[in-house]
Amino acid sequence: MGQTGYQALILRATMMAGEEVSWLSHVEIATDGRLKNYAELAAKHETDEGDNGCEVLLAHLTGLLEAFIGETLTLRLVHQLWPDRPKDNDFSQGNEHE
Repeated sequence: MGQTGYQALILRATMMAGEEVSWLSHVEIATDGRLKNYAELAAKHETDEGDNGCEVLLAHLTGLLEAFIGETLTLRLVHQLWPDRPKDNDFSQGNEHE
């Protein structure tokens, strides 16, 4: 996928998430794909709203990954990054952000 592909993916996920959580539309994406001001923006909101923004953004990011590379590979990648996550949990079941 490479850096350019990741940048496009995170930009799209951020745009989609910004439609649900307005402050996410102000997140800036660095040239390396980092979310430059995410923590600063999240800190300006109450904990629940900040947490909700994180959940919505991750839901859109994983949803896009699933659409492009499939559920099995997406779950495998997520498990590598988050080893304590149960393997049998399905992103597509009960995901209200898709």
